[in-house]
Amino acid sequence: MKEAIEAYFNEELGWIKDAELREKAVEAWRIALEESDFQPEDLEKLPFTLFERRAQTTLGNHVKLVTRIAYQAAKAMNEALFEEQDCLNMDYVVCGALLHDVGKVLEYTRLADGTVVKSLKGRLLRHPISGAQVARDAGLPDQVQHMIWTHSKEGNGQYRTPESYVVMHADFMTFDVLE
Repeated sequence: MKEAIEAYFNEELGWIKDAELREKAVEAWRIALEESDFQPEDLEKLPFTLFERRAQTTLGNHVKLVTRIAYQAAKAMNEALFEEQDCLNMDYVVCGALLHDVGKVLEYTRLADGTVVKSLKGRLLRHPISGAQVARDAGLPDQVQHMIWTHSKEGNGQYRTPESYVVMHADFMTFDVLE
């Protein structure tokens, strides 16, 4: 499974310079997928949202797009605003974006007829919560867990790191554009 995850997110994982952080990101996806009803290849089939009013893309495409947008935005901000040194931690931005919806594979389940619906776990713990738990179990730093936890409405009114703001806005850009 690890090899399939690495192959699927190959380009995005390559943007994480810290090898240990990169390995832990793969481990988080492995943990979530093994606990779920899904396999890595299902990332290209699962909807990114169960809201019917939204145009659909796959969960995998959504995660890749959010990661690409967050990476490019953070890179541009570091280049334009912070001449002396990078203010935004690029590895955290990429890792947080890559994992922001890792909990969705736990939030979803597949019925016998193939329909994807919200799982019991998903009704009890939305994906930012279960995703942050998966990140903790994978040994990821608090900063990455924080980005997963705060990327959605659960983060409203909470402190957000600058990296979390970048990931949250990249996610909402893609979410809102598809409405």
